[in-house]
Amino acid sequence: GKKEILSEQKIKELNKKCEELARKGQRVLATAYKILRITNLNELRIENEIKDLTFVGFIALHDPIRKEVKEAINICRQAGMRPIIVTGDHKLTAKAIAEELGFRTKEENIIEGSDLEKLNDEEFGKRLENIEIYSRVEPHQKLRIVRAWQERGRVVAMTGDGINDAPALKQADIGLALGSATDVAKESSDLILLTDNFSVIVAAVEEGRAIIDNIKKTVTLLVSQCFSEIILVGASIIGGIPLPILPAQILWENLIEGSPQGIALAFELKEKDIMQRKPEDPQTPLLTREMKTIVFGFGIFTDFILLGLFLWLLNRGLPLAEIRTIIFAALAIDTLFYAFSCKNLRKNIWQYNPFSNLYLIGCTIFSLAMLLIAVYIPLFQNLLKTVPLNLFDWFLLLGLGIINLILIEALKRHFIIRRQTEI
Repeated sequence: GKKEILSEQKIKELNKKCEELARKGQRVLATAYKILRITNLNELRIENEIKDLTFVGFIALHDPIRKEVKEAINICRQAGMRPIIVTGDHKLTAKAIAEELGFRTKEENIIEGSDLEKLNDEEFGKRLENIEIYSRVEPHQKLRIVRAWQERGRVVAMTGDGINDAPALKQADIGLALGSATDVAKESSDLILLTDNFSVIVAAVEEGRAIIDNIKKTVTLLVSQCFSEIILVGASIIGGIPLPILPAQILWENLIEGSPQGIALAFELKEKDIMQRKPEDPQTPLLTREMKTIVFGFGIFTDFILLGLFLWLLNRGLPLAEIRTIIFAALAIDTLFYAFSCKNLRKNIWQYNPFSNLYLIGCTIFSLAMLLIAVYIPLFQNLLKTVPLNLFDWFLLLGLGIINLILIEALKRHFIIRRQTEI
């Protein structure tokens, strides 16, 4: 039919239609065409030809949000992470998607790239905390957004897929490229999401927290064991008394009685409240104040008890070999009890199932069996200079183990109460 020049009224109607589609969360593309009388494509200059086009219509694309994304966003917020939408889409499209995902969508929470460009750094800094949705954003503005948050001391993770995203992905503390991203974006990022699924990011954070937790549990157990032995031997040398435990026995303690439990704690299942915690400061040392208190407090208290026991048994006239065997067995049993306390440093032993880790149970049975072998099998008696223990000795060792367990749980309780008070 006859071509018409779009009137102001018609343009308003089309803009209104475009906004209606955008409000539904749809991406809108306008299409137009132009007939060119060019035989040689090398002579074509697109920038010169984008005028006098014939408008055809709109194409509305609906890309539904995956079911798991909303839940993943909620978990992010519970875990102390703050999701922010930065998109090149229309403001109304971004707003519709954001509303569905539970973002704040008032005027102060949304900004377009053109308005962001008008703000200086000071003005942007004042609005930064409130803005949750950035629409029609240019590549250099993504970089500005990342830097603004980093200047506030936040750790920033950013996802992107295009060449233009590369600078911001590189600047972010954690750059996440989509599996479908360009090679430039992938090379600029730290991680690549093979499934293009946001929930993978949340799962990775959860897994990372579980790994750090288990490292802390293992370190607490092994360092505490070594510290106890150092103090015990050091005190005896300074005091000029016989060694309470021999080098071969120490080696046995570390390799056979303590290491299996330390390895088993690496397979500890993630704690239920792991994604309800606030993120830890990246500068926080691996050995926290709580861990140091448990390690050194437990170690010193245990050594006082064992040194006192050693001197008492010496005064009673017991053979030195039997006394050393008792101290050797006491350290081993302390480690067995202690491992079950280290399963969870944020809860007391009665608040979780201490027998949930089958690896730990298996390693405990193995270590206990090896302790009995070390004490009762003649070959190992000669190797480790041990002697058989009687029933009274075992009751004494069990009592010491329970006392140490009570001490550890009391220390944990102190930190649990203090943590709750701080919250």
